[in-house]
Amino acid sequence: MRPRGFSLVECLVAATLLSGGLLSLTASFGAVQRLALLGRRTAGAADVAASRFDALRTTACAAPGSGAAPGVYAEQWTVVPAGRLRLATLDVAFVHDHRLRTLRFQADFRCPGP
Repeated sequence: MRPRGFSLVECLVAATLLSGGLLSLTASFGAVQRLALLGRRTAGAADVAASRFDALRTTACAAPGSGAAPGVYAEQWTVVPAGRLRLATLDVAFVHDHRLRTLRFQADFRCPGP
């Protein structure tokens, strides 16, 4: 008749596998947090870009040019005429993980005819 239960070797192997899995899970948690923060910052940069394009849409036909705005999300933009269109390029920079990251957004605006 076989004894019931687990042997000491089986328990040690199970404990080793469990501790290895927990260490892997703990190590990946930091990476997940960094990626979530990058996602929030990227979404913030997209919000800043949408606001800037809304502001440029009202003034780009009258005064194409360039500009910049400092802040947590630093902005730098140029508006170039192309016939009845205005081509706008906006760079939004922010710091993530001790590095400067820059995202480029582009849009075009149709100006009313004469």
